[in-house]
Formats: sequence, structure tokens, C-alpha cells
Amino acid sequence: MCAMAFLSCSTLLGVFNVAVCLVARKHFAWIIRNMPSEDVQTNLRLPADLKERLVEAATNNKRSLSAEVASRLEESFMHPKDRLPGTPEEINAFVEGIVEGLVARGWGPEGKGRAQ
Repeated sequence: MCAMAFLSCSTLLGVFNVAVCLVARKHFAWIIRNMPSEDVQTNLRLPADLKERLVEAATNNKRSLSAEVASRLEESFMHPKDRLPGTPEEINAFVEGIVEGLVARGWGPEGKGRAQ
């Protein structure tokens, strides 16, 4: 009898939790839809190939298309000294190229550029 009462209480509690979750989700969606936002919606015409490239970049950067476009526009308004020259991989490749060039000219560990 005790196990039966526990089962029915837990079943009722589970049903109640599901109902509360459904109601909360409905109200949460309404709040989000009606919440004031500082962002404005705008329509923009783009060439199809540019949109495809933006969608691919957004996917690679794990963000929405809107966030990708906003990020790229924000970056375009940054002062050049505040902008990074590329991705970490591009920066590493650039630095490695400089180091290889210096070593090839004798500025490596055994070369003339090292302090004696």
C-alpha cells in the first residue's frame, strides 16, 4: 500500500512538473517576443554567394547569421590598431614565416643577430 501511494504521488508530481514546464515555456516565449530590445531589425539585399559565405562563416564561428554580420560590421568600424591581423592560425603562420626568413639570413640561434 505504501509503495502504491508513493508511486501515485510521484506520478502526480511528474504530471504536475510537466504541466508547469509547458506553462512556463509558453509564458517565457511570450516574454521574449514582447521584450524591448536595443537591436533593430533591418532587411538587407546581398548577392547569393556572399550570403552563402556568411552562413558558412557563422557556422564555423558557432554563431547565428545575424551575429556574424553584426560582428563583421563592428570590426570594420574598429580602429586599425585595435584589430587583430587574422585568426590565431594566420598569425602563427605569419610569425613562423618571419622567423624562418630571419634564420635563413643568419639571425638564428647561431647567427650574427644573437647577442654574444
